[in-house]
Amino acid sequence: MIISTPKLSVIIPVYNTGEFLDACIESVFNQSMKEIEIIIVDDGSDDGSEKKCDYYALADNRVIVIHQANKGLSEARNIGIRHTGTDYLMFVDSDDVVDRSFCQTAYDSAVDSKADIVVFGYDRIDISGYVISDGYRDNKDIEGVYSKKDALCLLAAKKIEDYAWNKIYRRTMFNEVKFPSGERWEDMAISYLLFDRADRVKVINTILYHYRYRPGSLIREPPETRLEIVAQRRNDAYEYLRRHCEEAGDIMRVTAAVSEMNYCEYFRHERKGHFDDVRSRLLAKQITIEDIGVKFWLKTKVLQISPVLFANMLDIRKKISGI
Repeated sequence: MIISTPKLSVIIPVYNTGEFLDACIESVFNQSMKEIEIIIVDDGSDDGSEKKCDYYALADNRVIVIHQANKGLSEARNIGIRHTGTDYLMFVDSDDVVDRSFCQTAYDSAVDSKADIVVFGYDRIDISGYVISDGYRDNKDIEGVYSKKDALCLLAAKKIEDYAWNKIYRRTMFNEVKFPSGERWEDMAISYLLFDRADRVKVINTILYHYRYRPGSLIREPPETRLEIVAQRRNDAYEYLRRHCEEAGDIMRVTAAVSEMNYCEYFRHERKGHFDDVRSRLLAKQITIEDIGVKFWLKTKVLQISPVLFANMLDIRKKISGI
């Protein structure tokens, strides 16, 4: 297919997802919007995915394939961004699929509203492609166009989720922002930076993305890894936002404290100061009853008095509740 002037770039990082790659790329090929370029970044695949990438480049001249040694998802996305030749870009993970109107609806929403970022809906599918969660975290209650401050507040409150793939971005949003190399849960690390560079953000409720939930994905990481990363990411966001957007920073203060409490609860039986840093960060946020309610506030007070008492209290509560 020959398209003279693409309007939108779709970046697809690929690493050993051969089982799902055909469905992913074909869902992008079959878009109702044809004026797109498709940038496939093979991140050192060795399961045959790399050969499929080259096949698709021969099948459709809208495709650009970049092969690199394995550097991780962040670097794959970064190099894809560097090769874009359009004003807007979107991300698709290579084990997911997208709706036929994925590009057109997102692009039209961005152009019509003059938004720098458009957030859209998604659902979850299983390995076979069947929907297992329809309209997951749908956006119907927050549809509209928002200023930077209001959008940051929604992000801080987790009413807008910080995934890279449920959004379309103006390309210039990435002029000074990169995904952090070698790190995981990289979307969380830059979402607030991107939103802080957006003058207008639009939220629509239309489900355009189908996220494939499967064993081995990042969301299935061990709790200790996931809780640690999320707590750190939320705190980083809080430290940034409290300096750049006071209202969003105050909301993120509470969001970060909840993540830090989850971490402390999980590691409550660890000794030798294992969670002292996280505990100190949580207590420094000075959470009030008005912020989070009586139960959470009481837990912070017990944790402040004694980590041992905190652990015993939670153990008794779980035993009584039968959890």
